[in-house]
Amino acid sequence: MTATPNDGEGDGSPLSTSIEILNTAPSITSADLDGSSVDESGSLTCSPSGWSDDDGDTQGYTYSWTADGAEVSTSATLTGADFAKDQVLVCTITPNDGEEDGTPVSSVSITVDNSAPVLSSAALTNVTPVEGDSFGVTLGSASDADGDTITYSYAWQVNGSTVSTASVLDSSDFAKGDSIQVIVTPNDGTVDGAPVTSDTATVQNTAPTISSVSMDESAPTTDQVITAVVSSSDADGDTVTYSYAW
Repeated sequence: MTATPNDGEGDGSPLSTSIEILNTAPSITSADLDGSSVDESGSLTCSPSGWSDDDGDTQGYTYSWTADGAEVSTSATLTGADFAKDQVLVCTITPNDGEEDGTPVSSVSITVDNSAPVLSSAALTNVTPVEGDSFGVTLGSASDADGDTITYSYAWQVNGSTVSTASVLDSSDFAKGDSIQVIVTPNDGTVDGAPVTSDTATVQNTAPTISSVSMDESAPTTDQVITAVVSSSDADGDTVTYSYAW
């Protein structure tokens, strides 16, 4: 600015001064998360809202994610590699206009949820059972994103009804013609994972067995009738008949 004095007849010597217009720091109103919950298998993205800069400068941001108060990432998106179950997550965004930072703004906090375990498959160890057999189950791969120990519960189904919760089913719980499968549920100590249903087996007929054959006459004479005496059993409880070859 230059000022020149004048007394009505002539100008005096002009005098100049200057002032520098300083940069105005930018601001934002909030740091927003794209979800209200997360577990080890998920992710969170943090986004700024309400940018304001009196100078009209280009928007810029830096990010800081903390887990239980310690910085774990400076990216806008946080993945499960950066946090663990039960940790408290907070995102802080600092606006920057290319010259200086504005006031940092933090998001709401989120506590990381437990991840349910996952079981890939369950297969019966016997697909052609007969009375007297027992059943087990072969489990496929299992995983838990939190690294928790996995245990299993069993529900053995015979003709659609649960008859046992043991890991093995014995023959006292089924009979010839019954349809058998098992439902296996993984658990990580906190929550159940999705149940997995095995293949189905139908109990087969058991052939009868003969324990002894004798004749009712040990020293028969001519024209005497000899009768065969047979002892037998059938695991299914079926009636046993015989054919003979003398």
